[in-house]
Amino acid sequence: TSLAQKRKRNFARAFDEEGNDEEGNAEEGNAEEGNDEEGNDEDGHEENIDEEDEVNPSKNKVTCAPKSYQNFVSALKWFIESDRPSWDKKAMIWSSELSDALKKQVKAYKQDVAEKRREGIMLAREGKSKYSEYGYGVICEYFNGIQPVGKKHTYNEGIFGSLFTKLSVHTMGRSDNVDDILLKSFDFINDSLRVHFVTTKSDQTGERTSEFKRLYANPFLPDSCLHLDMIIFIFCTHRYSSKECSYLFNGTHQNKRYLKILNKVKNDIPLSIDLGCARSDIAAHSHRKFAESMAVSRLDGPSKVQVCLRAGQSVGRTQDCYMSQEDDADAFVGRILALLKLTADQFDILPPHFDEE
Repeated sequence: TSLAQKRKRNFARAFDEEGNDEEGNAEEGNAEEGNDEEGNDEDGHEENIDEEDEVNPSKNKVTCAPKSYQNFVSALKWFIESDRPSWDKKAMIWSSELSDALKKQVKAYKQDVAEKRREGIMLAREGKSKYSEYGYGVICEYFNGIQPVGKKHTYNEGIFGSLFTKLSVHTMGRSDNVDDILLKSFDFINDSLRVHFVTTKSDQTGERTSEFKRLYANPFLPDSCLHLDMIIFIFCTHRYSSKECSYLFNGTHQNKRYLKILNKVKNDIPLSIDLGCARSDIAAHSHRKFAESMAVSRLDGPSKVQVCLRAGQSVGRTQDCYMSQEDDADAFVGRILALLKLTADQFDILPPHFDEE
């Protein structure tokens, strides 16, 4: 609108000046008027570009992913609503006006990122990717084949990395939750090993994270069998007489240790082997993405709601209040994650049992 008004004023000014000239100079005036109008168009276009750059200075730059932008908003909300006496901070009210304004801002940012992706400024897909089921088998095989290097890197590196990988897939858990698993969080019931997550990223208070996750064995695929890895890890791990002995994995920040081992394994796998995604896109979160995608993609397999409940994800504000995972649904998802064939007799296979004698 401002550009159209500017053109109108320039045209009126040029018309008044030519009205005072002689008729013999009319053609020349009209020519000059045309040149002035073209110049004004160029100037107006340049001014519009400058105005757009001032409003959106990162228009032609690579910025963070929309999900990260949303996480910043969530972190801001948590900080405002949290009460931390040690920080000398009191909780404040998260107003609905602020929430609506930030929702509009996030929506606008998503549109801005979509435009950058169409123009090739940003990648069409960001973040870590899931690997294929074949890639999962290859990764497990390479973890089991890790050889010791000196005194620092022993066989325990492969034993630890293999169990951490399978727990991430079978529980659909984040690396932080797998790192913090307590020994007393495990128990056996009937034909399954159960584990309990006290809190998750989406449930910091533990109000909804109360269900057990059932973990099943697969004797037909030893490289991918969680129970076999658990037995080997327990027998090969030295327990220290300290508070750390209450955790499944000794030490602190074991998720960082695992990431280093995972990076070594994926780089050692020959490039001729297709893992289903690029090596650079594989990280600890790829296990969770693979598990969820594989489970919902099975023909006659579990529903999306069952998989979301297993992963501890929300299925809707109202549904979260009324829907919870039942034993049979969780057992169904657990057997699918163990890679047991749904259409074969092996689907209801039992784990190894030993007599008390």
